[in-house]
Amino acid sequence: MEYDFLPKSVMPRFIVKMHKDIKDDLRWRTGVVLEDKSLQAIAVIKADERDRKIFISVNGDQKRDYFSIIRKTFRDINGRFEKLEVKRISSFA
Repeated sequence: MEYDFLPKSVMPRFIVKMHKDIKDDLRWRTGVVLEDKSLQAIAVIKADERDRKIFISVNGDQKRDYFSIIRKTFRDINGRFEKLEVKRISSFA
C-alpha cells in the first residue's frame, strides 16, 4: 500500500489490533510477523516510513483469505484518518 502521507501510528495500531496473531513475539516498531494457524498462513508486514509504503507478504495454504483479513484491518485503521489517500498495490504469484 502506498500512502500520500503515512502517519507514524498506523503500524502500532495495526500491531495492537492483530496482537493475537503475532508469531513468536516477532514485532518491532515498523513491522510484524503474523501467523493464523486456522488458515495455515504466515504474513510479514513492514512499513517504510520514508517511502510512505506498507509491504504485505503472505504465504501459506489460504494466503488470499489471510491477506483479505490484513487488508480489512488496514482499511479500518486508515478510515479513522481524515483525508488519508492510500493506493492499493497488490500482486499474487
